[in-house]
Amino acid sequence: MKRILFFLATLLTASSFAQDNCSTLYPANEGQTLVIHQMDKRGRLQTILEYTTSEVTDDGMTIALAVKDKRNRYLTDSSFKAICEGGVTRLDAASLVSSQLQRYEGMEYSINGDDLFFPNNLEVGETLPDASVEMRVDAGVMAITTTISMTDRKVIALENVTTPAGTFECYLVTYSNRVSVSGMAQNLTCKQWISPGVGMVKEESYKANGNLLTQSVLHEIR
Repeated sequence: MKRILFFLATLLTASSFAQDNCSTLYPANEGQTLVIHQMDKRGRLQTILEYTTSEVTDDGMTIALAVKDKRNRYLTDSSFKAICEGGVTRLDAASLVSSQLQRYEGMEYSINGDDLFFPNNLEVGETLPDASVEMRVDAGVMAITTTISMTDRKVIALENVTTPAGTFECYLVTYSNRVSVSGMAQNLTCKQWISPGVGMVKEESYKANGNLLTQSVLHEIR
């Protein structure tokens, strides 16, 4: 379950990127890196994610992701594309998750899902489209099916948020997540703060009982 929640956090963070020529919300400067610190419910650092805009084209951008442990030691890396078209940023959720499945090399697996859409201009009171992704891995003795669904995505407020990277004016987006692994499900609620021209500044995930589960903050822009 922890591995699947890592996929989910990566997916949601990645949705904060878009191509600059059709968005006023997100950065698209080649070589720019956003450093995200993922922490547990007590605020203890667990994982460091470094998202670098490696290429910008007319129809989108390529994002390189480096994953490090809490001691800043390299764990793995991958890359994915964000497509900007029709006034929205489109992220292929299945492609993003596929890039994180290196540990299943040599096994048969399939990924199906909806693209994750974000409009290039957010407004308080706006409702965003749902998204889901299903992963099925044949582990030999058994098949493991994981489904992640994101629903009730709403822009509910405009707030100022302070992190180690600075103070930012952010749109607060809330949504519900259902993570099911071979029939065992966990329901989560999430809050994500997105700043124009920056991207994701802060994110929190809560259990169904309202207790904080994980939190992520923008630690550095370089």
